[in-house]
Parts: sequence; C-alpha cells; structure tokens
Amino acid sequence: IREGAWDCSTCGRTGNRGPEKYCAGCGHPRGSDVELYLPEDAAEVTDDAALDRARTGPDWSCDHCGGDNRADADYCTGCGAPGEGAATREVVVHREESNAQAAQASRASTARRPSTSRRKKLKRDYRRKAKGSRKPLAIGCIVLVAAIALITYLGRTSESTATVSGFGWERTIAVEKLLAVTEEAKQDEVPQGARLLDSGGGEGKTRTVTERVQVGTEQVKVGVRDLGNGFFEDVYEERPVYKTRRREASVRGPPGGTVRYQIDRWSQVREEQASGRDRAPRWPDVTLGNKEREGKRSENYTVYFSGADGETLTYRASSEQEWLGFAPTARYRVEATKTGRIRSLAPR
Repeated sequence: IREGAWDCSTCGRTGNRGPEKYCAGCGHPRGSDVELYLPEDAAEVTDDAALDRARTGPDWSCDHCGGDNRADADYCTGCGAPGEGAATREVVVHREESNAQAAQASRASTARRPSTSRRKKLKRDYRRKAKGSRKPLAIGCIVLVAAIALITYLGRTSESTATVSGFGWERTIAVEKLLAVTEEAKQDEVPQGARLLDSGGGEGKTRTVTERVQVGTEQVKVGVRDLGNGFFEDVYEERPVYKTRRREASVRGPPGGTVRYQIDRWSQVREEQASGRDRAPRWPDVTLGNKEREGKRSENYTVYFSGADGETLTYRASSEQEWLGFAPTARYRVEATKTGRIRSLAPR
C-alpha cells in the first residue's frame, strides 16, 4: 500500500498528500471531483495507523456541502450532516501492460454508502482477507432461491423524473498479433503458406517434439488499485512459469488423408482503452510491437441522471450522435430498474 497525492484546482498546488482533505497551500477542500494519483516515487506505507486508514474503505461525499469524509465517519466533518446513503468515491484498478501505455482494466461502479453496521462488517472482512483467511462458500437451494428472488427484484422498473447530471465515454481498440497456430485439413485443402507437421495416411514415425512445460508459478505485479481514500494498493496476479524441453516421440499422422500444419493467423492479444467523464471522446494511443496491428474498435457512451430522490441513474446511448444530443440539466421522464439502469426515457 502506498500513499497517493492530489493537485489543488483552486491555487494550483501539486502533490498534496492523498489522505488530506484540505490543500496545504490555500486550505481549500479537496472535493470529490479531484483526481487522486500515485507519484512514481511513492514509498510503501508501513505505519500501522496509516495502514488501518487505507483499509477503512473509500471516502464518501457529503450530499449537503460536497466535502470528502473518511469511510468510518458517521457525520460530515464540514457541516455535520449524516453520512447514511451518501455516495462514495470510485475504487479503480489501473493495470500495467508491457510495451503499451497503462490501461484501465476495471472500474467499480459508484455505490451508495452502507449503514454503520455494514461498514464495520466490511472492514472486518477486509482485514481477514488481508491475513490470507478464506471463507468457504455454502451452496444450496436456499442460496439459489435467494439469488433468483434478488435478480427478479433488481429487474423491476419504476417511472420518475430525472435531470441530466453528467456524461461518460469509453473507447477500446483491440491489438492483434501474427501468431503461429496448428490446424488440420485434407491434403488438397491446405492453405497457401502453411508449414506441414504430419503427412496423411496414418503411418507411424519418430520425431523430436519441442514443448513448453509448467515448472511453477510466480507473483507478478500487474497494476495498482486506487482505494478511493488517498491510498493505492499494488495488485498482483499468480502466473505460471514455463520452460522449454525437447524429447523424442512416436507420432502418427491424422487418419483419413488429413494433415496437420502450422500457419500464421492474426489473433487478439490485448486491448487498449481510453475513458473520461467529459464530452470530448478520443481513441486511445496504441503502441504496436513486432508483428502487431490494430484490430476491432468499440465504443460506449453513458449519460448520467440525477433522480428525484438524489439517486444516480445511468443510460447507455446507442451511438455517439445520440449521446451528444443530450443537453446538460435537461429533464426527462425515465423508466429505470432498481439498480439505476434506465430502460427508456422521453423529454419532459
């Protein structure tokens, strides 16, 4: 876990400590719209109090004064308003990819702040998980029935009036690489440029086989997680470790006059992604390696609405043109699910 930083939008001071709620230069509140970032030279946090603060959970934003507050604060430190139901900061995972710019892999959706008892439980669960404990899952008929009931409930819709409060976009470019793949075909149907591996007819023979064998696993750092409270956590994945070996093997060609061959095919190896909460979408910068090219492009456009009760609703536009047609603060009659997803809408 490392301590992040933020820049003041009022006086321009850079490098304010991530957990601090006020600018060290002018005293202006940080605000929920200020971006938290991790400096390149950020040191690992070792202080027990700071670690406990980092694991408390994401900060929440006061609905009355807009100030940021710690997850374990029941009341706003700025105006004293209760925090029940307030929106929390987003928890974001920034992944690192070799030979490419860092790509955002996943983003937890903005959640409503849980009750005090629920927050305490989440904190205990987080600590137990950090110590490596695992709780087995109980699977049975009761769980299945409860899941079906929950899905049915969340799928119900209700009508209300909502106001456009923001916009979001996401654009993705697939990156393809020319890779050797093994295929089979009849002898007279082998594509041009293929490299034969076995002849047809089913005759036996001995040849040297080169193969990759897994010899273990290793922990690899793949990115950082913005905890939403001024701290960042390193994200690791367990990946297999291979070695190459050669051996003599007795092989038999595929029966029925077919042959095995290798041929170079374009295969998707990764995706580059760009996203934002403004109205100026752009395509991500792509750094291509050896034998790589750009592949399929995809794009998503989201309109955020503020409901009559202050809840956040989302609408997925069918195209950029439709998305640009929404005006800020415009009012609509919407039909939305319990999860806040708008199914249909019409101007008021």
